[in-house]
Amino acid sequence: MTKNGRTMAACVLAGLASAGLGLYAVTRQWRAAGGTRLHSDTAGVTGVELASWSLGSLLVSFAAILALMATRGVFRRCVAVLIALGGLGVAGAGIRGCVTDFGVWPAITVVVAVIVLGVGIQAFRYAKVWPAMSSRYDRTDAKDVPQGVDADDPNALWDALDRGEDPTKRS
Repeated sequence: MTKNGRTMAACVLAGLASAGLGLYAVTRQWRAAGGTRLHSDTAGVTGVELASWSLGSLLVSFAAILALMATRGVFRRCVAVLIALGGLGVAGAGIRGCVTDFGVWPAITVVVAVIVLGVGIQAFRYAKVWPAMSSRYDRTDAKDVPQGVDADDPNALWDALDRGEDPTKRS
């Protein structure tokens, strides 16, 4: 694996791990149960209840981090922007939780947001040099099919295989 491949793998793994931790953190109780004698809040408040966008931001970030491996070029940069925007959304949720009632889970959410934002920035910065998925199994163009074989006719492709020709082999 090249240096760029290791950098990409480290970013993807760090991003997935932090987004996974963030998904766990926003579903935990952020604010302790309390209330008056007449109204008692026994269940407490989770991060999703306090900042409803946090779960969506984390899911978008998680999916976009996975999509880094399947994209290249301009599309990878668009995915990196999605990751960074998701990180900003998670940061807003964590900061809101820290301001409302400081606890462990809102603080962990802020740390997760910083990591996700960092992954988005790194992905945008290194989008051109990170390796892309192989195009080995992509469909070949009609001009790449051996002469005498119609690329749009499945029967002709099978007949070429029967003759021992490789219809995917480039001429």
